[in-house]
Amino acid sequence: MPVLAEIALEPGVVRYTVEDRPTVEEITTTLAEVYSKPEYSIGMGSVWDFRATTISDLSVDKAQEVLRWVVQLIESRGLGRVAIVVSSDVDHVFASMFNGRVDGIPIERRVFRNIDEAVQWASRPYWDESEA
Repeated sequence: MPVLAEIALEPGVVRYTVEDRPTVEEITTTLAEVYSKPEYSIGMGSVWDFRATTISDLSVDKAQEVLRWVVQLIESRGLGRVAIVVSSDVDHVFASMFNGRVDGIPIERRVFRNIDEAVQWASRPYWDESEA
């Protein structure tokens, strides 16, 4: 499967490793599986690691379809942080542009190049005032 998920109880994040170009169904199936596990806590941060692939090939329609699915689950999932980790300049620009398109959705999100920084940020509480 192109999306592997691991719930890390310490530091309290879900790490998704994307190894190929996943379909919308593969992404939503992985999310549903994670949300149904007993070790998953509502509001856990998420780290999406795209370093082994490229997200610049992801169509806007595909990205918005995944986003619509996620928005439907926000109430049951709880608010949390979503970190996207990329390795290239193109993917960083693409992910940042996509972030701008999802304003108004109550999920705090950031794009990173460093996985450790992403995990550290995602493990903090939603809208951590100490970062202001």
